[in-house]
Amino acid sequence: MMKIKILYDNEVAVDKEKMIPSYGFSCLIDKEVLHMGSLLTLLPFDKRSDKTVYFPSATVNMRKELGKRANLITEKEPVAVTKDIYTTGLMGKDTEEQALVIKSRKGLVILTGCAHPGVGKIIERVKDLFGDDIYAFIGGLHDFRNKARS
Repeated sequence: MMKIKILYDNEVAVDKEKMIPSYGFSCLIDKEVLHMGSLLTLLPFDKRSDKTVYFPSATVNMRKELGKRANLITEKEPVAVTKDIYTTGLMGKDTEEQALVIKSRKGLVILTGCAHPGVGKIIERVKDLFGDDIYAFIGGLHDFRNKARS
């Protein structure tokens, strides 16, 4: 069974001495895949990690720093991260972002950092890509009130 550990969603849940809360959502998936916020805090500052990071190609400054610390994959199109975890590829116009999709026995689990493209558009994209039932939608939703994008 896959485990998702929420690290923070505007509030730090673990390693309070090391992590600084901010907008977005951060989690570990089976101790391997990290979704967004506080990512730099978990990677070594003074050496290169053997971890692979899938990151939106749109975020230039963060991309440069991550490239120094980890194996960085920036892809605009959907990518298989593992056998059951995928990215949606870039979505949105003003603020591009991607979501993670986990294939579970109960259906698809969508993980999003901020949902800038809108929850409705993210769900639409996932259904177009995978066609399966959606079981859960988890993550940062600070932009959910913008009806034009939902």
